[in-house]
Amino acid sequence: MENEEKILSALEALSESVNTQFGNMNRRLDGVDKRLDGVDRRLDRVDQRLDRIESDIAELKEDVEEMKEDIEVLKDDSATTRGAANQLLHGWTERFGEIVVPVVSFS
Repeated sequence: MENEEKILSALEALSESVNTQFGNMNRRLDGVDKRLDGVDRRLDRVDQRLDRIESDIAELKEDVEEMKEDIEVLKDDSATTRGAANQLLHGWTERFGEIVVPVVSFS
């Protein structure tokens, strides 16, 4: 009978130890779950930021393309204006002789 009591006592102590270890493990797992939830939230925010950045890049590419088109139009206009000015200046030179154009600086 004494041996049975010792065995029962040892089994109870073992059971208590196992339960304590399970409790500790569960607490650790809860902590890991909370950290993973935090990481998931941060990843979601990063994904949202990346989506915004991708959208901004697409808009900027469109703006650059529009600016390139505007530059081409301005180049054409400039060439046309320069050509017209040269024709006008040539016509005046033929009519009035040498024309001196003063250089003006706006600094």
